[in-house]
Amino acid sequence: MANTVTNTNNLSLRSILEKDKLTGSNFLDWERNLMIVLRHERKWYVLEEPLREAPPANTPAAARNAHKKHSDDLLDVGCLMLATMSPDLQTGLINTNAYDMIRQLRDMFQTQARTERYDATKAFNECKMIKGTSVSDHVIKMKRHMDHLERLGHPVPLQLATDTILNSLSEDYKPFVINYNMNNMEKTIAELHSMLKTAELNMGAKIKTKDVLMVRDGGVKKKHGHPRKAQHNGPLECYKARLVAQGFSQQPGLDFDDTFNPVVKPATICTVLSISISRNWPIHQLDVKNVFLHGDLTETVYMRQPPGYVNSSFPDHVCRLRKALYGLKQAPVRGIIVLLSTSPL
Repeated sequence: MANTVTNTNNLSLRSILEKDKLTGSNFLDWERNLMIVLRHERKWYVLEEPLREAPPANTPAAARNAHKKHSDDLLDVGCLMLATMSPDLQTGLINTNAYDMIRQLRDMFQTQARTERYDATKAFNECKMIKGTSVSDHVIKMKRHMDHLERLGHPVPLQLATDTILNSLSEDYKPFVINYNMNNMEKTIAELHSMLKTAELNMGAKIKTKDVLMVRDGGVKKKHGHPRKAQHNGPLECYKARLVAQGFSQQPGLDFDDTFNPVVKPATICTVLSISISRNWPIHQLDVKNVFLHGDLTETVYMRQPPGYVNSSFPDHVCRLRKALYGLKQAPVRGIIVLLSTSPL
């Protein structure tokens, strides 16, 4: 009964070779499947050890039985190999035993396999994402190259595969790559694929229109401020140049809405200092002098090109502001929103 079950399992496993017979180009896959089948049947040794000469008649029975088993297994494996290859290959190897047969096949196809492996590795390393194309399609293409190398018997290590994929991305994904490396993320290829698809969606939501365009009239004008910066004892140190928008030309509901600027009352400062001193807390002060310039504008605001920075090809065009600028009525609220959204508190 046990022998019947074993034979059934062997036949079931040998079907792997029947489904994909050796034709030449698939030698590495075929040899790997052959190794799986023969190791399961405990017969792989016949391809690694040559059959010795038959022992003399006076040799102990154990040695004679071992030689006979090796000879029978060699014949069985040879027939299996011939039955799972194309007729053209069978014709040239029909009279060859299994031990010599595998070596002849390796000599015939390993050079071809090495060339195929070289081409697959080159294609994987040189695959680059074209700007504007789908990152998902690109990762899937890279994954196909990796699967091909694995079928050739040379799987790509996870860390190397991750680095190669990140290096192949277009310049649009440079912030993603920097963030990924800075946080020492260890992700599978599937997880990396999912993260990149999310990044692509976020990038799509941030697609912007042209920042410089032609308008006939209107828009926010600008002026240059040149405040003086003096030393602590009075003498003039330097002039500070600052580009300031003339916010008085803005119209409520058209190019601005909220205009508040939160300030702290002196009584609040005294209360905080009193509590800090009584509880022995450290006190830190932070002054973000250019906080207004970090605010993202949600309104459509245009400004004339600053003197000295006028595009000679488009002198009549204006700039669309993406960030807040000193003088804009909404600059305070936009700056505070950014400051609060990035605060660890």
